[in-house]
Amino acid sequence: MQAEPENTREAKSRKTVSTGFMFKNYAFVGPDSELDSLRSNFFPSDQPRLQNTGQAIGNPICCVLHGLGGTGKTQTALEYTYRYREAYDAMFWLSAERDPELASSFALIALKLGLVETNEQQWLLVFDNVEDIRDLETYLPVETKSRGSVIVTTQRPRSRQITRDFHNIELNSFDDEWGARLLFKYLERDPADEIEESLAREISQIVGGLPLAIATIGGYINESESSVKEFLHIMKRSSHAWTDSQHTKTKHYERTLGTVFDIALKELPEGPRILINILAFLNPDSIPEDILLAPQDTEEVAFLSRRADLLEIIRILRRRQLVRRETSGEEPFLIIHRSLQWGIIVDLSRVHDHRWKVYHQAFVLLRRDMPMSSPIQVSEPDKWPQFERYTPQILNLRTHCLWPEPPVPLPVDFAHILSDMETYMWHAGLADDGSEALETAEHILDERGVREIDPLRGDILGNLGILSGFAGVSQRREGMERRLEALKIRKEVHDDIPEKKITQDDRTRLYIAESDVAWGYPQEENFDEVEEIMERCLTQYETWGNEDEIPYEYAKRGVELVTKSAGAEHSVTQLWKFSLANLLYHSGDIVESLRINEDILAIRMQVCGEFNAFTLETYSTCGALLLLEGKAEKAVGYLDSCLERRKRSCWDREGVARARYRYHFELKSLGQNDKAAAELKAARTVRDHLMNECGGYLQDTNPDNELAARLRKNQLHDPNSTDNKSILLASITIDFKQFHTSTLQPLN
Repeated sequence: MQAEPENTREAKSRKTVSTGFMFKNYAFVGPDSELDSLRSNFFPSDQPRLQNTGQAIGNPICCVLHGLGGTGKTQTALEYTYRYREAYDAMFWLSAERDPELASSFALIALKLGLVETNEQQWLLVFDNVEDIRDLETYLPVETKSRGSVIVTTQRPRSRQITRDFHNIELNSFDDEWGARLLFKYLERDPADEIEESLAREISQIVGGLPLAIATIGGYINESESSVKEFLHIMKRSSHAWTDSQHTKTKHYERTLGTVFDIALKELPEGPRILINILAFLNPDSIPEDILLAPQDTEEVAFLSRRADLLEIIRILRRRQLVRRETSGEEPFLIIHRSLQWGIIVDLSRVHDHRWKVYHQAFVLLRRDMPMSSPIQVSEPDKWPQFERYTPQILNLRTHCLWPEPPVPLPVDFAHILSDMETYMWHAGLADDGSEALETAEHILDERGVREIDPLRGDILGNLGILSGFAGVSQRREGMERRLEALKIRKEVHDDIPEKKITQDDRTRLYIAESDVAWGYPQEENFDEVEEIMERCLTQYETWGNEDEIPYEYAKRGVELVTKSAGAEHSVTQLWKFSLANLLYHSGDIVESLRINEDILAIRMQVCGEFNAFTLETYSTCGALLLLEGKAEKAVGYLDSCLERRKRSCWDREGVARARYRYHFELKSLGQNDKAAAELKAARTVRDHLMNECGGYLQDTNPDNELAARLRKNQLHDPNSTDNKSILLASITIDFKQFHTSTLQPLN
């Protein structure tokens, strides 16, 4: 083993900042070659620890640990973090299989990472269980004054390079000697004699030296109080894995793990076996222990209703090395290896009724404390921590019900849960996952024969229509159709309620659907419909109460009220401030519009992240406004940042084209005509494609319409103006004309 890096600072006693880590695995056994490779790549002997020049060093060094599931990638990365923790000022661990979990985890460490990467410090970032390494580009710092190291674990072989200093390190199975050592490490003893050691080597050979299989075997022997010799006999009797040398490496791997898991699961008591099946449907990286504690009166999972019983079941699963229990965070959580998870899911899929029963047990546990969304779609930030806790579990439950085929026939109650998550997922920047979840919910209603005029169907269609409005011009027509269908449903549902039984919530839901449609009409240049609907909505709101009594509804009239309703840093608040800034631009107040947009940019950078589509749109708008102020060089800086970051974002095509169109003006003002022409050509190419695909939404428009003229008369700044409704209608129109409809028009 190589010596510890000399440049770990003299400060052996300093405290390393760390987040998200699991406890050290004291049973870790293995050759040091992979750990040595990580150390030498991160700390080359001929390179100083930091270049203390105050200038950006560049992007971090990245090492990818890849190999088949069960070869010890996660444990190798974890061992490195404990063995070399003194070499780092900060260390961060993120589970990265699904983007929702990754985005949520990264949001928790983004501020701390931002601090260390700008202060010439040494940091380590671990992305565990990555499905597609390209997803990580969004989260890697572009330029940093510190020296950063990144470890990625993945089953994907030979990942493509995502940083300048990039290394692929393959983890292979153990040889017979190391496999035997690992087995006795889990047995917590030395071999009794050479014969027992030889038997352990034979077991390692049969399972191909897979650390996960060996760990599971050790757990089985311990818990069943059997011997190494007895397990070898069971292994040979239960499987042909030991005669499979003619099979491919992958096929042998699959058969080996399947055999080991079958043996380990077969003799489990009933309670642990049911629980491990339930865990297989949930998020394998982090299953909060408390969600597994069942309500007292729940027959389906009554065996989990007492904490003492739950902890004993978990103890059995831990002893068999089937789950890990971590208590390093705010609450204990369980981890199940993906290879075991998918083995159980595939096994359950062979017996349809059993698979449905396990789904239902998992659903019962999740439904208990899963928050319900507001029936009138009011923002409820106080519920978001619970949504954040449960959303990864629900999304995994959905995935494992749909695959393998045939899918589990999901009930309407599950559609309710998927619908409840929509507002949170939009706020968290998970619009694509939110749309997929809602589409599943809609499919459930169709499969279950739910009538077309149903309140839940109206909620699902309305939410899908809203999400489509933020997905780019290509989905606007479909989004508008969904909003109109949602309005139709809510009208018919409302009309079916006897007059004396109509509640305030019933009325509010109807007018929400109306205003949602109004927000879609400007994308079709249908401004007359906007005015008619919003006049009707505002008249109705005035009969319900004043701004203090129902601020969320009146929030459609101003930033101050939406801030009061949702909070200063809420995504909806920033969207309304962005709308106000656009109004100020159209009324001629460039300075104030720029000030608000720069405030929005600062908040969106912190809350949404630098690669979020909303953040990039604000960058683009700030650049355009700076140009109007005559600050071309600063404007170019904003657009440079915007267009560089969009390479690592899911920004829609028209957003990128709009930014490039603005950029060409700035380049042209600085005399960079050739580069300006190239940007203009790229923007026009996208425009032409979009015009062909979605011509109805991208027709030439006349900016000097009547409502725009009202704003230019400075009514917006006249404190004595009584034409508040006209100003509101103008604001809605101009906002959407600039931000959503005229996607390729310059600000001037």
